[in-house]
Amino acid sequence: MRCAKLAQKAGYDGVEIMGSEGYLLNQFLYTRTNQRTDRWGGSIENRMRLPMDIVRQVRAAVGQNFILMYRHSVLDLVDGGNSWDEVVAVAQALEVAGVTLFNTGIGWHEARTPTVVTSVPRAAFASVAARLKQAVKVPVIASNRINMPDEVEALIASGSVDMVSMARPFLADADWVNKVAAGKVDEINTCIACNQACLDHTFANKRASCLVNPRAGHETELVYRKTQRRKKIAVVGAGPAGLSAATVAAECGHAVTLFDSADRIGGQFNITMQVPGKEEFAQTLRYFAKRVEATSVDLQLGQRVTREQLLAQGFDEVTGIVPRTPRIPGVERSNVVSYLDVLQRKVVPRASAWPSLAPVALVLMWGSSCCTTRPFPCRYPLTTGAVSGAWTCRPRPMVVWCHPSRRSPTASSTCCNAKPRAWEPASAKPRAGCTAPCCSAMGWRCWPVWSTSASMMPVCTSPSTVYHVCWRLTMWCCVPARNH
Repeated sequence: MRCAKLAQKAGYDGVEIMGSEGYLLNQFLYTRTNQRTDRWGGSIENRMRLPMDIVRQVRAAVGQNFILMYRHSVLDLVDGGNSWDEVVAVAQALEVAGVTLFNTGIGWHEARTPTVVTSVPRAAFASVAARLKQAVKVPVIASNRINMPDEVEALIASGSVDMVSMARPFLADADWVNKVAAGKVDEINTCIACNQACLDHTFANKRASCLVNPRAGHETELVYRKTQRRKKIAVVGAGPAGLSAATVAAECGHAVTLFDSADRIGGQFNITMQVPGKEEFAQTLRYFAKRVEATSVDLQLGQRVTREQLLAQGFDEVTGIVPRTPRIPGVERSNVVSYLDVLQRKVVPRASAWPSLAPVALVLMWGSSCCTTRPFPCRYPLTTGAVSGAWTCRPRPMVVWCHPSRRSPTASSTCCNAKPRAWEPASAKPRAGCTAPCCSAMGWRCWPVWSTSASMMPVCTSPSTVYHVCWRLTMWCCVPARNH
């Protein structure tokens, strides 16, 4: 209440109360963390008492002409999370208590289900916000993995949500809004949802920054000024680091030539973005292509330059990289290869090289199915039924390697059974060719992705308790014991 009053006094139009992602108010709503037996625990009416009282008191303190936004956990994604009926009940009660609009929180930080990483499809959770919008009268905001204006425009134009919230995209590009307003969308430095310099730093008590924008969080220290003495600079290597160095130097007024032996910019990013779930990395190269053009960098592709050639061209400064092999014992062995060789298919790993961890199948987990590729197909395409309801599907796969867990599945938990469960539509059938329990055949353990404790986002778990989301689906599935 005091913080809200101070914000109002400072001239802010409103505040947001954090009620999701596993923070204190969310913990009071969650039965596993709220085990109180007094009037603050037990029933949902008791568990919501604290956030209700806070909203009421804040509203009384700031008056009616002040925005009071509440970030509401619509998907807990942890065992024992609130049911959808409870989510709605809390939202409707908070609306009466004085909330102006709802922002939607997805998952606890402790949840194993990915919610903000690059493998999560853009706007993957917007349909959950749309579902909440149908249950309340105040505006609802969609969040999570919305990073470009076309998604924002599409969501708002559809009427499914009222607003969109973003955070990491503004770390990636502080001029995001200005570029959209100026019609320069192709110049946006897109957030690739890697989380390496923002969330990872935050959770380690380090300064939040951005992998694709190193100035984020360092704006007063990393200052780019126009040079007083123009230099001729060579940058060798057009990977992300080289592209950044070249365009910044050119922006500061230097004459920059950027060399690369490949026929396109990007360096190892061109390999990285081929990995399923990392396609977003291509956006960084799109951004730098525009930056190279805008800053008039002399781009020389297909040019492998030597020291002598650089000296002959009279450069004042030369910068670049020299590939190196890490000093790891055994790295010189014939069965050790670089990840680049594997991703570029220059070598094919032999299963016999790792008998205990031999990859035996690819598991595709997305859209309306959780399945393995041949020879162990396992799939339930469900789009209707008691559980799936309003869910829609995105047919974009995330691929993970898996190997047998050496644990026997329980008799009642086979993911490839032709008999539909009680909550499945009678028309539910396994994929063609799937006639035997694939989990049993693989030695995997199978877990139900929907529990009576009403976790709203179905998840699959491995025996090592690693959670993998099966996006917007209602089914059981085989899961890997290990990610690779």
